[in-house]
Amino acid sequence: MNTLHLLTVGTLVLVVAAGDDGAKVKAELKKLQGAWTLERLEYGGRDITETYKVEIAIKDGTLAVAGNKVAEEYGKFALTVDPRTTPRCVDFAVIVGGQKGAKLEGIYQLKDDKLTFCIQAFGKDRPDKFKSPEGSSIAVVVFKRKSE
Repeated sequence: MNTLHLLTVGTLVLVVAAGDDGAKVKAELKKLQGAWTLERLEYGGRDITETYKVEIAIKDGTLAVAGNKVAEEYGKFALTVDPRTTPRCVDFAVIVGGQKGAKLEGIYQLKDDKLTFCIQAFGKDRPDKFKSPEGSSIAVVVFKRKSE
């Protein structure tokens, strides 16, 4: 039976299972690290990519947002990932911006140079597929890794 431990990385606190699970979380966060540019954004079944041109940077378990009004409200998140689930789960906690303290639940996938998040913007029902149904408060956000 695994025991839970708190891991502190800067302003991020991760709850991870002891042993191999903690190593899996660290390895997964390392894979996500880097600079990403928005490729597609759907919300409530509508493509709103052109309205929200943003870039993100993931480093040390945090996700920083740059670009337009989104950064004012959601400037920086602490990420908690669970690579053991299918689909993989992610939780976002806003640590900088007008929405500081807000928490969002979602799923994610990393495939080649594409990082896709599916996030429940309002409510506590974590999405279970990468879809943004019409009228929902679910966002599907696709980022492409920036070339170095």
